[in-house]
Amino acid sequence: MEKNNQNKIFDFNKFPAKEGLVIFPISMSRISNSQSGEKYFEFINQLTRKVSKGVVGVTFLYTDNLYEKYNQSPEISTNRSLGLILSHKNQFLKNVRIKSTFAENAFDFVVWMQLILNSEDFDNKLSEVKKFYKNDKNFKGYVEEDIKNSKRKSNEDYINFILEETLLAYLILKEETKVPNLYVNGRDKWRMICYPGKPNKSMIYFFQKNIFNLKSGNPYQNCHYDLEEKRLYDFDNIDLSTFKF
Repeated sequence: MEKNNQNKIFDFNKFPAKEGLVIFPISMSRISNSQSGEKYFEFINQLTRKVSKGVVGVTFLYTDNLYEKYNQSPEISTNRSLGLILSHKNQFLKNVRIKSTFAENAFDFVVWMQLILNSEDFDNKLSEVKKFYKNDKNFKGYVEEDIKNSKRKSNEDYINFILEETLLAYLILKEETKVPNLYVNGRDKWRMICYPGKPNKSMIYFFQKNIFNLKSGNPYQNCHYDLEEKRLYDFDNIDLSTFKF
């Protein structure tokens, strides 16, 4: 870790001049407000300034099954989730058609379970993550801190919600999960997860520990981009014992 860059968070200038993927996880609790289709059209316009060369595809990842499985939005039933997802997708594409010259096939839309199915041995890996949570006091402490900061109730469901969310993000960025996008069609040389908010401390710690010893050619394999603050968090340059959000 380079000390002169330690705990310093910056924006980045340009995407690599190669084919790549931007992944937008959509929280079901925010899908109709701060993560609406209209808002994401604004985010897309913000990110296009960072494209110089190469082909960039965008995949929206809806967290429907994650929320339903762990009872994080009891008011959102399975049928309700589908309606919210379709409305979000249609609102976004309407903006693309009316207000831009973007290629519509650059955008793909997937649900949580699709990427779990695209991940090899996901259940066993999740079991290993749960063991790691049980045995590593630092990881457990960061999960509890994240729960406290989210102002949610600490219980088994929400802990498992965080663990599964963290694992899938890890597998996506380590290129262990196929992320559908017809525009790039499996040719991506880089992937970036972009979300309107900071990464959890527990996620940063989990990536740093790398319990599955995975490494990929993705230059953003240990990164998170905050769309709101326009900052790229490089987990390799963060010392959690001294870092302040």
